[in-house]
Amino acid sequence: MSFVMVPPSTPPLAQDLEFSGDLQSHRQRADQPEAPESDDDHGLGASVGQGIKIPKPLGEPGRHPERGGFPLKEQLVSIERWEEKTYEEIQAAVRKAVLASLNPSLSFKFQDKHRIDLICAKMIKKWSFLDQYEDNWPIKSILKIVLKYTSERARKDNKEAADELEAD
Repeated sequence: MSFVMVPPSTPPLAQDLEFSGDLQSHRQRADQPEAPESDDDHGLGASVGQGIKIPKPLGEPGRHPERGGFPLKEQLVSIERWEEKTYEEIQAAVRKAVLASLNPSLSFKFQDKHRIDLICAKMIKKWSFLDQYEDNWPIKSILKIVLKYTSERARKDNKEAADELEAD
């Protein structure tokens, strides 16, 4: 008797966020050297050596440095030397992906990891320089900040609605 493993099905992503292709083809494998990045790719001033990815700074994005965090926009625009326009375009695309593909009332921690990976792959497909960052930390950091806001807003709205029902 033999068994065949069938992967669990996931609901389809929004039409404009569909991703076709192998996710692994968008990730660099450790045994393959990375192609050198050009200095002018989306305003990124420095190229990364072969096989080395840019690590995430210590702490949580958006949290004050004195409380164990780092300011994301400052990190990416000033230190990583992204153009501000590129940062804003990526941030807007991530917000759109959150609304189309994730549950905005849940924080990052409770989201479907497969969908997070698909969003990261979609962003890398559009902005190839993002592939030089370890574990897609700029994309995931933007996702965390957006989802923190949307989930807090949903909780606040739910509490207000419950308070109104109790007052009646």
